[in-house]
Amino acid sequence: MSGAQNPPLAIDNIRIEKLECGVINDLSVLSVGVDSVVVGFNNPTEGGEVEYLCVAGSSDVVVVDTTRISGESILIEGLEANTSYEIKVRPVCGDAIESPWTTLNFMTRCEAIDMTLGNDYLETFEGYQVADVFDNCWAEVHLFGTNSWLINSVDVSFTGATAYSGKNYMSLSSRGGTNKNRVVREFRLEGGKYYKVSVYARQSDLSAAYVSIIMGDEVKVREAVYNTDYQKISAEIYVAESGIYQLGIEGEVTQSSWNLLIDDFGVEALAVGTPVDLRADAVTDSSVELSWVGNSAEYEVEVLNSAGIVVGSGKYATTSCKIEGLNASTSYVARVRSV
Repeated sequence: MSGAQNPPLAIDNIRIEKLECGVINDLSVLSVGVDSVVVGFNNPTEGGEVEYLCVAGSSDVVVVDTTRISGESILIEGLEANTSYEIKVRPVCGDAIESPWTTLNFMTRCEAIDMTLGNDYLETFEGYQVADVFDNCWAEVHLFGTNSWLINSVDVSFTGATAYSGKNYMSLSSRGGTNKNRVVREFRLEGGKYYKVSVYARQSDLSAAYVSIIMGDEVKVREAVYNTDYQKISAEIYVAESGIYQLGIEGEVTQSSWNLLIDDFGVEALAVGTPVDLRADAVTDSSVELSWVGNSAEYEVEVLNSAGIVVGSGKYATTSCKIEGLNASTSYVARVRSV
């Protein structure tokens, strides 16, 4: 046989495989609770599965072992309060193909302080190190400026930079200009009860700084703080319905007041509170019907004329009453207190 010839060649069933099915690069926390978290992401596998695992903080203790799901969100439950975790997520590419993990660190919220058990709460800041920011139990909200509340940290020489009690205090600096920050934590409060929220404050210059007691986004009381000894700021708060509420303080400091110091933040349940929302309804030429909100077993009501003379009074076991014997076209002042 002369000459060389190549044997025939046949090709069939050409298959192209993508060895990597993508990387999750937008992993984020959608919501976090005391014992759970929901994380979300865009699934690059277009409806395919992803797998995830969760470890506890720096210990690498596996809390949730490798689990496969479909979709674009993951709910993890049964976590510990006020604990840091790391979740790892990756697309499922195939039995023999592994895509890189995408990781996300998060921290669960603290348990709400339960004020329904009859215990008072006092934060003295003694459990923190100097210049620490607050842990996850306290949430800080920057309303204006970028400075944070710190422990025992002041920008300029301040001979009065001492704690009201113990060794630690919380401070807010005006470095860079005016700063207005809130710091709050959650409390479980009982409906139909009064609570007293208080804090001690002072600052480092003659110009006033301001401190407010807040509940959620509502300012209950706002007072100016001057360069004197610590002054007590307090507010009496009525809670209509049982639930979890955010209580805390709002501080405002300017370049003229330099440093605002806070210490001994307290919350206490009151056996009897000051009545609120006093209203005058059904006013006639000789009488008025009064109503208010309170939690006392008995109330004392007085109606005074413009000279400060009591012209009508009584004690009542309800949160409403009718005062008679008034004069027509006459101005009066009504007041009520718990007995």
